[in-house]
Amino acid sequence: TAGLFAKTTDGGISWNVQIHSQGFNFYDIHFKDPLNGWATTFPNGLYTTNDGGVTWSRAIVNTNDNSLGQFVRFTIADNQTFYVVGDDAIYKSADSGATWQRVDKSLPFDMYKSIFFNSPDNGWITGNAKNPGEILSTENGGNDWDVVQIPTSETSTSGVYFLNSNQGWIGVWGAVLNTQDGGNTWNQTIVPNATLVSGIVNPDPFNSWVKASAKVYYSDGSGYTLQDPGYINISGIEFTDSQNGWAITRIGRIFHT
Repeated sequence: TAGLFAKTTDGGISWNVQIHSQGFNFYDIHFKDPLNGWATTFPNGLYTTNDGGVTWSRAIVNTNDNSLGQFVRFTIADNQTFYVVGDDAIYKSADSGATWQRVDKSLPFDMYKSIFFNSPDNGWITGNAKNPGEILSTENGGNDWDVVQIPTSETSTSGVYFLNSNQGWIGVWGAVLNTQDGGNTWNQTIVPNATLVSGIVNPDPFNSWVKASAKVYYSDGSGYTLQDPGYINISGIEFTDSQNGWAITRIGRIFHT
């Protein structure tokens, strides 16, 4: 297997390869600023960079079990508070990733798929729910989770991103649901020829990137169009602003444009 990091500084028009690593799969990538970022891998757990992705090192983490290496989605709430999610567990770190505590308990999901926090307290989780259109939200850092209903007939939701308490995006099959009023109402935007939308990044209200069908799509508010950087098996995307972004691939050949 092979993993590849690619970076753009022009909003996705061109991409540069930064690292290619053998022996494990990359799943997700997040940056808290243009220099400091984290990536999840399997089975080697978390990697971190402090030079914008030029070099990466494995993060030393401690948990009360051995499951952290299986985690595939990651979110940064602030400089100290991180969350990671896997198929069946959610962990929180309050010390920049040095230690982790499990924060999920008897949640009504068969599988977790994505997680996003825009503050240490406020977060959302998507996944395979018991009933159609259900996602989870918390207002106390994961101590308690509430079921939130969104307008879809699907039981599986994936990508999630909230710019603030009002503006949010949820990935469903072939489309993105967007709310501007904290979830009271939702609008749907189709992602052409896409399957389940599993990654969403909105660094501001006007620019949106999503990952679906292992490809990257972009919207300036007028609909999503394919913005493929030329790689196969893209598993994660991240933008810290409208110009600076990263893409991460899971397995396969490497392409560079």
